[in-house]
Amino acid sequence: MVRRLAAILAADVVGYSKLMAADEDATWARLKAHRADLFDPKIAEHNGRIIKLMGDGTLVEFASILDAVNCAIAIQTSVDESNENIRLRIGINLGDVIVDCEDVYGDGVNIAARLETLAEPGGVCISDLVYQSIRNKVAANFVDLGEQQLKNIEAPVRAWHWPERDTDLTSTVDSKPLALPDKPSIAVLPFENMSGDPAQEYFSDGITEDIITELSRFPELMVIARNSTFSYKGKSSNVQQIARELGVRFVVEGSVRKTDKRVRVTAQFMDGTSSSQVWAERFDCELADIFDVQEDITGRIVSEIAPQIAKAEERRVSLRGDTNVSSYDTALKARSMVNEAFRLGSADTLLAAVDMAEAALEQEPSYKLSLVIQARALTYCYLYRWGPSPDEALEAAAEKISRFFDINTSEPQAYSQRGMIRHFQGDHTGAIEDMRFAVKLNPNFTHGLFLLAWAESLDRHSEDARAHVAHGLRLSPRDNEMTFGLAYLALAQASFSDADYSETRKWARLAVQMTPRAPIRRALLIASCAFDGDTAEADEHKRQLISFSPNFLSSVLEGKVRLFRNPEDNARLVDGLSIAGAE
Repeated sequence: MVRRLAAILAADVVGYSKLMAADEDATWARLKAHRADLFDPKIAEHNGRIIKLMGDGTLVEFASILDAVNCAIAIQTSVDESNENIRLRIGINLGDVIVDCEDVYGDGVNIAARLETLAEPGGVCISDLVYQSIRNKVAANFVDLGEQQLKNIEAPVRAWHWPERDTDLTSTVDSKPLALPDKPSIAVLPFENMSGDPAQEYFSDGITEDIITELSRFPELMVIARNSTFSYKGKSSNVQQIARELGVRFVVEGSVRKTDKRVRVTAQFMDGTSSSQVWAERFDCELADIFDVQEDITGRIVSEIAPQIAKAEERRVSLRGDTNVSSYDTALKARSMVNEAFRLGSADTLLAAVDMAEAALEQEPSYKLSLVIQARALTYCYLYRWGPSPDEALEAAAEKISRFFDINTSEPQAYSQRGMIRHFQGDHTGAIEDMRFAVKLNPNFTHGLFLLAWAESLDRHSEDARAHVAHGLRLSPRDNEMTFGLAYLALAQASFSDADYSETRKWARLAVQMTPRAPIRRALLIASCAFDGDTAEADEHKRQLISFSPNFLSSVLEGKVRLFRNPEDNARLVDGLSIAGAE
């Protein structure tokens, strides 16, 4: 291993992503001209060696600290004088570096890159080691920024800045922030390679790229493209600043540490408007097949982030007090009301959610996801036997989802919802086909996985249902109560199909704990308790069910609601309910 002491200069272009988004060809042409006419000649003039070019970023090595600082000031002064659109930030550090062919690595390089992010547009930020070496030797005055805690650098680094003026390190972008889109927006920053081996960059980059790809499968999200987020690679991340530059509400960042036999990936999901952490997790895996590990970790991260986005968005909308809201916000309120109706067992809330989703359609007829929300609410009106005409509610749900498919055939939520409607219409084969296609469109859609397990468990595909539940719980072990309740319900239904009433009671009780006011799990408990001779528990569940869905049991007994595909399974459910005295 070859080492040497070197002065490292790190430079990047201010607001590069926004410039490229506005005019990619013109920005690239200006950047090339800037390098050819100014940057490269100044580097050569001051005896520097360009190590690497990284999009808008550059690393340069100098044997002389004085040459490095004089070069940086000459570049920045020339940029100001030429009044170009290309403006730079520059960081300089002195340190021991590892030499690998034409490249260099180590903290000497990393600190220079971190200092560059502290510089103002047109400014130069240097470490104290550099300052002590050049003080009184350059015609420039540096201001002391004090000790700075740089990302992934253990000890604080004292920094100095030129020009000598007050520096606001929290606002280095001299442009207005991009407007946030209506739907949730997210940027995935390049995961940092913490392995100490530059050859492992491909693995951390692969994790990042796969997360971007998989999040893009959620049509309700706006995901920033890879080329934009990778412009931040190797730079200290100021989450609020990056969110402003990219025009997003949420940011994902993380790191990868890989050894010979194991890999550890950490990820955190941040609210870019406040820099507050919404979610963070660490994933440890045995490294057998590297591609299998990459796929597994990606799926787990994406499946945990997706429900966190939904929670954060619903929380944001619920806190808004104004009435001037977008159709997206109105639809989001409707979706939140549907979830609240399930939690409370409230027919009025569910019917109000249908009206709220209709209001979203009136605001913006092109926002068709409101039709899926309506279809979901109306399907549950049918199932819970709520409203004046529950059977007509199922027909209305089918009409809503059909209208959606006239326009959009790539939404996983819509396929899952149509599958549920088809199940209750008696088209069990079509129901499972729809739900399987939803998961094919988005393998990380855990609610869709659990809905598929729900349908399979009612169709005597018990082992398939259990496998899909296990996979969903593996992907998203910290999802919300309603989603977990659906998983446990699928396991209870599979156990009932197998006539294993002890297992049915175990899983149905867990499902009830997640969502107490839901009818199917209560009905399964009533029948299973009756078969096991536990009349006291059966009576309690019967009392609870009647309190929020007074017509459900009679609808099952009369055959208006058929849960299982197999007539024998439905007959056993009716027998168990009859033994328990249901009417």
